Amino acid sequence: AVSRQARATRVSANRAAAAAAEADPMIAEAKAEPTPALPVFSPEQISRLRQHFEQFLMQGEEDSGRPLAIEVSQLPEMLGALGQDITAEEMDALLQHMGANLETLISFADYVDIVSLFFE
Repeated sequence: AVSRQARATRVSANRAAAAAAEADPMIAEAKAEPTPALPVFSPEQISRLRQHFEQFLMQGEEDSGRPLAIEVSQLPEMLGALGQDITAEEMDALLQHMGANLETLISFADYVDIVSLFFE
């Protein structure tokens, strides 16, 4: 089992890698500073997660000028496509933890954080 502090550190490292990939994919590896003892996503994994995320973007989102985001309601399908089924209870707990509802929009960095919780 991963401690809360270790999980928070890993989530921070994954968020840094995701943010770097959003800003400039060429420097993503240089900006990510993962903690060696904790499993974090590699630049290749971040790239694959980015492609997966973009497949689920809301229609017309890229042209709207708004940040790219998906609805929380899409998470069960997205996680299922990654081989991680999420139960109704897990979804409810996630929503409560996030302070979100099914219509809440999440960014790519948020998505990476959420995925990291299911791939410990």
